Amino acid sequence: MARNGAALTSALSDGRVIGSYSSGEPGPLILAMGGIHGNEGSGVLAIESVIGQLREKRTPISGTFIGLLGNRPALARGTRCIDEDLNRCFRPERMTATLPPEPSSEEGQLREITTIIDALAEHHDDICFLDCHTTSAMTVPYISVNEHPESLHLARHFPVSCVVGLEKSIPGCFGEYCNRLDYRGFTVEGGQHADVASIQHHEAMLWLLLVYSGAMRQQDLEQFSHYRNALARHSTDGCRHFRLAAHYRISEGEQFVMRPGYVNFQRVSKGEVLAENLFGQIASPCDGRILMPLYQAQGDDGFFLLADDD
Repeated sequence: MARNGAALTSALSDGRVIGSYSSGEPGPLILAMGGIHGNEGSGVLAIESVIGQLREKRTPISGTFIGLLGNRPALARGTRCIDEDLNRCFRPERMTATLPPEPSSEEGQLREITTIIDALAEHHDDICFLDCHTTSAMTVPYISVNEHPESLHLARHFPVSCVVGLEKSIPGCFGEYCNRLDYRGFTVEGGQHADVASIQHHEAMLWLLLVYSGAMRQQDLEQFSHYRNALARHSTDGCRHFRLAAHYRISEGEQFVMRPGYVNFQRVSKGEVLAENLFGQIASPCDGRILMPLYQAQGDDGFFLLADDD
């Protein structure tokens, strides 16, 4: 490990750190997050696999690769969250507010994660992150990246579709928090929750991140072409870049039900009925592509609509 031994020792004592690896050379801190949502465990498995292979092969890298667990209690239960969505809690006002008398489960997770990252940041000038997620609907792997110049530049190296600007509609995400601190990186949606291929996609993204971040030389990654080709085969009608066009946020008690069968990046037409609630049908307000239609019990984002941006 690099110079962050005290922070890592503290984190390891409560099981927050999945693992870490360094070959002793200076370089960036590669921060891989898994399980911000407790029903999205493929990122955790992919991080474990990458760290295990790095250790086994004693692969030379510059800097340190570290994997963190997100919502530990929710991961233990296999649910998206316990009291509230942890991936909506990373807001400036939540960081500085006094801890309430009866904090939510996620409030405690938020404080633990940010304390560890703050400690790690004291010893690294360059931090690069990847936040591993999956979706309830079937999907090809894709990147969700914020309007952060260095993150946008990094994302362009990867052979998958990029969705830009979701932070405008869903503030408080882990990626937005990292970008505020000027860390470069993004969220990757690896596939559908229960799809084994999601683990493979996350693993491929992590290996490519090691190369594209400058932590690892391409020639030291024997399967570089394999990982890149495994991701590149997932195309989206020839379009690679998308921007948010609309967002349906679910109101409390409305009994939102998504119509079955939608998959990410599927084209929809203005007026097409996408869901129902207590008050009737919910139609698409525009032509576009659907993203993250809600097919799970928890969550208040009904669906997003995207516009092509190529």
